[in-house]
Amino acid sequence: MKKKVIFIPGIFNLRWYQFRWRKECDRLGYEFLCFDKPFYSYWNIKRMRKLISEGKRMLEKNSNSIVVCHSFGGILFNCILQKITKPKIKRVVLITCPLGMNIFGMRKRKKLLGYDGNLKYNFDSVSFGAYFDELVLPVWTRYKDERHYNLFVDHMVVLFMKRVVKKIMRLSKIN
Repeated sequence: MKKKVIFIPGIFNLRWYQFRWRKECDRLGYEFLCFDKPFYSYWNIKRMRKLISEGKRMLEKNSNSIVVCHSFGGILFNCILQKITKPKIKRVVLITCPLGMNIFGMRKRKKLLGYDGNLKYNFDSVSFGAYFDELVLPVWTRYKDERHYNLFVDHMVVLFMKRVVKKIMRLSKIN
């Protein structure tokens, strides 16, 4: 059975944003899974709740997968995880996720979605911040006591640049 990477994108994420991740997963022999329609906005709570339900089904169907979350996808992942009784996840990789960010309406969005900042993961996790991130400061990207790295990139380069994707995959032990 092929190993799987479930990608939970951030807001305004189009399918082509995931090209590099899909390609690297293919190269390493992983099946790459993502939402059918990954595009959503920060203001559309109804759409985000649908993605949380879709994510719950994906995680329940694909046990022992590696979950990769970019940006607001980390918030969605937390909300998805709360809806699963016994999650069977191998590892989560949180990339430039605004987990500790509570400005610009983020606190309200988290509350509306049911985000729990004290949720404990029972699986391996690693997080990444970006020193040149114009949206999410590196200090907001760490969840708990997981391994954490800050990279010399910006918020979107983690999706596009081949060497950055490879570095994240290596440091996350996706290889």
